[in-house]
Amino acid sequence: MLPIIRDEHPFDSYKFQDSNDFVIVNFYAKGAIEQKDFEVLTDVDSLEVSTPAGEKWSFQLYEHVYSDRTEMKIDMNETRTQTTLEVRLYKQQIHTVWPQLYSLQTVPITPQQNDLNNDPSDRQINSNTEQQEEPIELSLKNIKIEFMETNFGTVVLSIHVKQVSKLQIRFTETNFTAIFQTDDEEFLQRHSIPAKRLIKLFVRVKERIKPDECFSRNTAASIEVKLIKENQNGSRWNQLGPNEYSDAQQIAGSTLLSLADSNDLTSIRKVTQNTSA
Repeated sequence: MLPIIRDEHPFDSYKFQDSNDFVIVNFYAKGAIEQKDFEVLTDVDSLEVSTPAGEKWSFQLYEHVYSDRTEMKIDMNETRTQTTLEVRLYKQQIHTVWPQLYSLQTVPITPQQNDLNNDPSDRQINSNTEQQEEPIELSLKNIKIEFMETNFGTVVLSIHVKQVSKLQIRFTETNFTAIFQTDDEEFLQRHSIPAKRLIKLFVRVKERIKPDECFSRNTAASIEVKLIKENQNGSRWNQLGPNEYSDAQQIAGSTLLSLADSNDLTSIRKVTQNTSA
């Protein structure tokens, strides 16, 4: 049985097709280009393609893929004025429908959209930091966290950082970015961060979430984040991140965070990460 393939609205510089287990993206580049001369960067939730002539495409993907299974091939027209690069991406969540290639919360970069390449929400989250040094990026793997999910489509994450201020969190369908300051001297010393320096956490999540319904808040001991799953009737995540990015051990136990309603918690998994000790 042949796979079902659905076409996205065609663009001048690329075309997207959705199938059961994978998606196909055709990029139409100017001139004759060998496959080895394309620069293709695939991550679990992003795809970037560029050519020696300076053409560039960049997308935050609609959902997670297996970056190590990316397949590519090229085809040149007879006059060698155009090269088509076909990129095949394999879905982590098979049989799910991708209505489009990229996340609804982002603006894709294409050769025809140079004036739209800056995401307005990126400008908003960085509006208070333009005159300051760039935030120091930390990995969530190096911070103690507690993670749990309910049977009602909710995931609650507690990030153990004390005395947090200037917290900004931006949610998309597949990740969230937190920027903040902390006066927690022990935390700053452990991660070699100067006082008053902004800190950035970029966190990928297991499956798609509803950005407009997610929220966060500070407590005296942590940043608490509540994620609302897009698929309320789907399977349990059992981990925070997508398959290629999760190495946390699951530890038997239970916990209760203030963002969760105790009446909703029919079962809880607690994951504690602290690799900095």
